[in-house]
Amino acid sequence: MVAIDLSFELSAGDLWAVCRDAATAALDLLAQAGGGPPELIGYSQMARSLSTDDLPGLHHDYTYGTNVHDALRMARRSLDKSLRPGRVLFIADTEPTAHVQDDGEPFSSYPPVPETAARTLSAARQSYLAGHRVDVLLLQEGSAFGPLAAEITSACGGALGVLSDAGDRRAEVAAFLSQIGMIWVRRQGGVGG
Repeated sequence: MVAIDLSFELSAGDLWAVCRDAATAALDLLAQAGGGPPELIGYSQMARSLSTDDLPGLHHDYTYGTNVHDALRMARRSLDKSLRPGRVLFIADTEPTAHVQDDGEPFSSYPPVPETAARTLSAARQSYLAGHRVDVLLLQEGSAFGPLAAEITSACGGALGVLSDAGDRRAEVAAFLSQIGMIWVRRQGGVGG
C-alpha cells in the first residue's frame, strides 16, 4: 500500500512533481514484484482511496492541512481486512498539520498543535500493534515531516528514506524498496517480490 501526500504545500517548487514521480515509481515497482496493483491512499486535510489509474493526471489538493493521522487510520482498516501483516509506504514531505477529532471531523492548524503529532504517532503505534509496518520516503532532505517521520518509523519497525535533490528517482525508489524488503532487484534490472 502506498500513501501519497496531496497537500497544497507541495505546490512550492517542483515538490508535487517529485511526489507524483516517486509514487508512480513505487506503484509500478510493487506491481511488478507481484500481488497485483497496490492500494493507493491520498491525503491532505482528510485521506481518501485513489485508483492507481488516476495517478498520472492527479494534482495536489487546494485545501490546507496534512492529515497523516487519517491516512494511517485508513491504511490500517484496509490492511486489517487481509488478516495478515501488511505495510504502508508514505511518500511525503509536508509536516502533519491536521488530525481527526473524536467527533470524526478534521482539525487543522498551522503551526501544528501537539495533539496532531500525538494522534498521528498513536495511529502509527496502533498499526504496528495490529502487525503492520509503516515506512516513510521523504521527498527532500530537511523535510519538516522528518522528525515525526523518524518517530513513526522507529515505533513501527519501519524505515525512513530521503530522496536526493537530483538523480534517477525511479532508481532511488527501487533502492529504498529493496533495502526495506518490499522488492528485490535482479542484477539485470528486473524486479521481484
